[in-house]
Amino acid sequence: MAGKKVLIVDDGAELREVISSGLEIAGFEPLTAEDGLQGLQAARKHKPDLILLDINMPGMDGGEVGQALKSDPATAGIPVIYITALAGDGTSKKEGVREIGGRLFISKPFRLETIIEAAQKYT
Repeated sequence: MAGKKVLIVDDGAELREVISSGLEIAGFEPLTAEDGLQGLQAARKHKPDLILLDINMPGMDGGEVGQALKSDPATAGIPVIYITALAGDGTSKKEGVREIGGRLFISKPFRLETIIEAAQKYT
């Protein structure tokens, strides 16, 4: 039986693969999308338990995707964690999920363990 579904939306193929592999080893069912529009479509189709969402993407960025998810009753209840280099300056000693303005963020660069711990906590 597959674990809880986590949708990874990031335009970086290597990053998607690393996160996906780590989550799969940890017992999750990873789903991936390479841009915001595909991520939005995948969220509506698969109803994941958590969405890991990059902010800086071409086309529909993570902020736009997040707003669309929250305004759609079918996806509004899915927790979203933004993964971005914009959430910090990279000098913080504390890793993990931070709340900024009511939204959850993980700063790049991050340890894979941080992603797995966040998935365990928010699913």
